Amino acid sequence: MLHRTLLFTVALSFAGAAAAGWSRTAATAEARFTGTGPAGFKIEGKTNDVVVSDDGTVLKVVVGLAKLSTGISLRDTHMREKYLEIEKFPTVALTVPLASLSIPKDGSTGEGDVTGLVTLHGVTKERLVHYKGSCTAGVCDVVGTLPLNMNEHGISVPSYLGITVKPAITVTTTFQVKRP
Repeated sequence: MLHRTLLFTVALSFAGAAAAGWSRTAATAEARFTGTGPAGFKIEGKTNDVVVSDDGTVLKVVVGLAKLSTGISLRDTHMREKYLEIEKFPTVALTVPLASLSIPKDGSTGEGDVTGLVTLHGVTKERLVHYKGSCTAGVCDVVGTLPLNMNEHGISVPSYLGITVKPAITVTTTFQVKRP
């Protein structure tokens, strides 16, 4: 479930533009996850605790898990303490080589797939991230999508009162960056 926080990872894929002097705008960034279970059960969570940075060679998106919310406080507590273990693993991070990103020109949109490294629950795995971006007047809106499997990151599949979430989740991250 918390893999959704990796949504920020998606943001990372477009944030690569930051290496060229890009900076995140004051617009709210968001990481969101979606998971499913039996009989059409659906769970969604989100957080605005998203940080995008670069070192000139890689773009890094870090999502804090402490503020991840599903709208139900008991479920949030279980998710943070029992499954995500945020005391030991407070963030999820995505790093993407800047050279592998394709940034749209002003007045256009673009999308692509990029391979990055996702670190979640202390386990780092190579993952494919799909991203879309549109740029206007030097400001680019970015949306990234990342499929994750909780089992592959050492996270037990959440289950409560007989309802078990499937291990596969989707993480989506949105943010805005400004050209230099």
